[in-house]
Formats: sequence, C-alpha cells, structure tokens
Amino acid sequence: NKNHKIGKIILIFLIIFSVFIISRFHEYYLIPKENLIISNKSLSLLRKVNNFFDLCSKGILLYKKRFKKNKNPKFSLVIPVLNKIMYLERLIKSIQNQLYENIEIIFVDDCSNDGSIQLIQKYMRKDKRIILIQHKKNMGTLITRNEGVLNSSGEYILFLDPDDMILDNSLQTLYEITLKYSEIDIIQFRALRKRRNYFISGGGYHSFDKIVEQPELSSIMFYSDGHLEQTNYFIWGKIFKRKVCLEGIDKIGDYYRNQYMTLYEDVAMLFVFFSVAKNYIFVNIFGYLYCISNLSVFTNRFKYRKGN
Repeated sequence: NKNHKIGKIILIFLIIFSVFIISRFHEYYLIPKENLIISNKSLSLLRKVNNFFDLCSKGILLYKKRFKKNKNPKFSLVIPVLNKIMYLERLIKSIQNQLYENIEIIFVDDCSNDGSIQLIQKYMRKDKRIILIQHKKNMGTLITRNEGVLNSSGEYILFLDPDDMILDNSLQTLYEITLKYSEIDIIQFRALRKRRNYFISGGGYHSFDKIVEQPELSSIMFYSDGHLEQTNYFIWGKIFKRKVCLEGIDKIGDYYRNQYMTLYEDVAMLFVFFSVAKNYIFVNIFGYLYCISNLSVFTNRFKYRKGN
C-alpha cells in the first residue's frame, strides 16, 4: 500500500544519509588525506559518485576495524607503560597498521605523569580494541605486566615494550604460524634491533622449527659456562598461550606475584613459563623491532652488571 512504500523510501533515505555522515566523519578524521578526492573539481560527476561510494566502503570497513570490539581476540598484546610518551605513538601506529585485526591491545599504566595516559585515551576513542588499566600507585613492572595477562581474553599473549614496534604485517604471519603449530605452547620468532642501523637481535634454540619438549624445555634458559644455554631471556619476541601465562602466574604464589620488581622480572617469569609449558619452537620469522636509544644502552649496561 501507499504508506508501506513511503516507509520504504524514508528507510532508504535514512540509510543513505547515515552512510554519508559516517563517510564524512571518516573522511576528515580517520581516512588518509590522499583518499579525499571527491571534492576535486576536475573530476566528472560519475567519477565523483564512484569515489563517494568507495569512500563509504572504506569508512564502513574502518568502522568494523576500529569501533567494533571483538570478544574473542586471537592475540592479546600486553604493554606495560611508565612515562613513555616519546615512543607510544609509533608503537600504536605500528600495531594499527597491521593487516591482521583480531587482537586486543592492553596498556597497563604504572602511574605515568608525562601525558602517556592522555595519549592512550586519545587512541582509545578511535580504536575500541585498546584497553587501558591504570594503577593508583607505582607497582613495578612484574605486577604491571602480569595484571595485563590477568585482564586479557586472547588465545595467545604477546608482550611488547612501549618503546619498541611490531614489524609490518607480522601479526598476520604469526597468526599463520599459530595455525601450523597449534599444539605448541611457546613460539619464539626473530627480532631486529635498531639503533643507527638494523641488525638481528637475540638468539633462540639452535635449530629452527625443532620442537623442544619437557624436560629439556625447563633447562634451555640456564647458563652454561657463563652463557645462556639455548635461548634468550627477552619476554618480547615470543608468543605464549594464555593458559601457560595464567598457570605460571598462579604457580609463583601470592608472595612473589605481589613483589615490586623492575629489574630482570621478565627473566623470572620466563623461567616459570618455560617450566609449565609442554613444548616450544623457534621459527625463522622476523616480527619485532627492538629500538635502542643511548639511554637504553646505558641502562642495559647497568642492568647487566647488577643482574649478573
């Protein structure tokens, strides 16, 4: 009937108007400026219409990516933060530029006062995959990182340092690796260091794609003749099944779990994770960029002396 047809027309108009509003919002705030060509006066009307619908499609895809929170992420990225505003934006952009999107990004702030919290909140407004946990008092890196794990929901955990980055498209590659090695509890991959130039960082098991089982797995981090036996102690550059991390955190007990630690706390937890995991593998994939500043070099020298 007539009223039914009018209702359909109004509905179609509302849909078109909604798409237009969304596209204009994404046009000015989220879509790169080089894509904004619908206002180019030299284009024909047909080309402008096509560009407009392309822009709408990009806006809708970007909406799905940024504004729809996934309840079942594959990866939980856990990032402890304490006054790292100089580096946070480049890290966030390296994550958002990934083709693989089924992730959650968990920042645990340990009482920053340099604007790091405000920067994270700014990106939270555009990306609902970002979660921010704030401490009321400084708790140390051990508690901060473990709290990120306890508040995660992904199948796998990736630990990131706030002053580093993820290499382009590495999450897609790591996702494919998890499908290939779905029964492996800890998957280590390769990293690049960057100070002035790029170079390979860190070691892993001496053979790529060799599955290491218990009881050998519990010993591959131990020192032999003053050197690490078969793998490095960096907590980044590895994928952990979440259940392994939860079991490890539970295993250390309340006393150690609540200790204030900022020095070699990652080594302590890695020993625990390697002891509770069933197996491990080292794959020949570059996925992490370890960025070194002059301050980092000085700090690491101090840490090595004190840690040893």
